[in-house]
Amino acid sequence: MDPQLSSSAVDLLVTVADDHAPSAVAARLREAGMEVTEVLEALGTISGRAPAASAPRLALLEGVSAVEPARRVKALDEEEQA
Repeated sequence: MDPQLSSSAVDLLVTVADDHAPSAVAARLREAGMEVTEVLEALGTISGRAPAASAPRLALLEGVSAVEPARRVKALDEEEQA
């Protein structure tokens, strides 16, 4: 992890506007201080980490449609399903 990211860093999902290339938006996010971990070109989604307080600023970047906290999803184990 980038040493500049403090312990207040959170996992974020960024939705790319339809008329922008995800790779170009990822470059802007990196320049703005986000640690980009994955660019899903086909889905128009970028994941990464950044300080929680930077989310509103990241949302204003050209080509960004939305910035939201990433959610962790886990499958129920067999006992919980019964």
